[in-house]
Formats: sequence, C-alpha cells, structure tokens
Amino acid sequence: MPTKRKIIVPVLVFAILLAIVPFPVNAAVVGNTYTFSATWNDYEYSVDNQVIRQSTESGTFSILVYNVTPSRYYEYTFDGMNYHPHVGPFVDQQNDSVHFEDYTVAFDLDTTDDDEDDVAEAYNIDVYPAYSEHTPGHMFFVNPTWTTHASDWNEGVTDANANPTVSNPITSSRSDDVGSFSFSIVVNVEQDNEHYGNLTGTCTIAFSASYDDDGVLSTWELTQTIAMQNEDHVTNEITAERYTRGAGIALNNDIVSTAVLGSGILVVGVVIGVLIAKRYWG
Repeated sequence: MPTKRKIIVPVLVFAILLAIVPFPVNAAVVGNTYTFSATWNDYEYSVDNQVIRQSTESGTFSILVYNVTPSRYYEYTFDGMNYHPHVGPFVDQQNDSVHFEDYTVAFDLDTTDDDEDDVAEAYNIDVYPAYSEHTPGHMFFVNPTWTTHASDWNEGVTDANANPTVSNPITSSRSDDVGSFSFSIVVNVEQDNEHYGNLTGTCTIAFSASYDDDGVLSTWELTQTIAMQNEDHVTNEITAERYTRGAGIALNNDIVSTAVLGSGILVVGVVIGVLIAKRYWG
C-alpha cells in the first residue's frame, strides 16, 4: 500500500491541477453587442465667472457585430441614438461595415496665424477615427496591433511640436503593448470679440482614449478649454466630447461554449480526484 500511495500522489495532484487550470476564453468580437453612452457636445461659456451659455447633447446606443468578412470587415448593426451637429440626437438603426484594421488613432492640429505673431486667431483639432452620423459605428473599432498606430500618432506629435503657436512641447502617451492614447496641447490664441474687445489667452486641448485587446473602444474623451482675458473681462469656454462603453456585453456562442467546457472539465477533474482518494485511502 505505501508503494501504491507513492504512485498515486502525483496522479491525484495532476487531477486537482486539471480541475483548477484556467482555460482560454475566446475573445472574438463577432456575436457581441456593445453598449455605449455618448456625450457628443458638452458646452459651457462664461464671462467674468458668470455662466452665459450651457448645453449638453447625449444619448445611448448599441453596436452588434454580427459577421466578419473574408476581407476583414466587421459587419454591424447600430441601434439607438445617433447625432447630427445641426439637428442634435435622433433615433437611428442601420447596418454597415468597417475595415477595422485600417483604423489607427491619430490627430492633426491646424492653426491660423495671419499676423505671424505666434498667436493663433483660429485653430482646429482633428482626432481619428472620429464620430460621423453617416457611419456611427466606425470609430469604435481600431486595429488591435498597437505598433501599427505609431507612425500616424508620432507624425501628429511632431507636427504639433513644430507649430509656432503651441506654447510648450506637448505631452503625449502611446503604448505598443496596450490600447492607450493621450495628449495635451496648449495653443496661444487671440480673438477680437465684438462684445468684450480684443482678448488673448490659451486653448488647452486634452485627449485620452483606451481600447480593449480586440481594438474595441472602452473610453474616449476630447476636451477643449479656451481661457482668455483683457483688462476688463475674463472669458472661459469649455467644449467636451465623450464616449464610454457600458458593462453589458452579450457574449457570443463560442465564449459561452468555452466557458461551459471549462466548467465541465473542472467538475470532471474534481470527481477524478475524489474517486482516486476514495480508492486508495478508503
């Protein structure tokens, strides 16, 4: 009996390890429904610390990825609130497809400085991919190979740092290992306001976004704060755009099947261990 016990101990250990070993979960996007909350336009304008205008346009929607084509397009159904900048949020449902591997996170800063004093009279920031009412599901899927984002992202950083209206070198972050992106840019700005006269100040542009391992958006936020003043007045204008993925994601059949299989093997492993113990230890 001691010999049998010596032999069976490693077998029992193996059975227990079999029961507790983690099994891979299929993280396929196809078959999943993703829910999002959106704030397309969160706006506030104040003069001399008094809020003059304030508005928020927001809504929720879901995106069901029902197929991936041989040419690597995700086919999806968008269902919920869509947004047009001139009409606001509206109810929409549409089917579309997105070539997600072509989508990389990038940005482009453009400024106008007609008098060449290194202070911008106007500016524009474009972040890619961007929301569009015509293709509302596109911006939520990007290439999950994060090294592919380096070239476009670094070009945006280089161009912004070379812009003479940018007051300091920008701060930026991008990882080759995870889907995390951020930047902060401060632009010197001036404005001839019909109500408050000539104003000068800065525009701070802050961006952050994160994506899961499949390249599906988790969080996205772009905030622009214009702080200006002269001898008589102080103005502050804040514009924000945000998207946040909800916790509710319907698992596809492969994930459910894999989870059930893992649970079944877990039970089998425990039963094997119990039977072995009963047979040789009574």
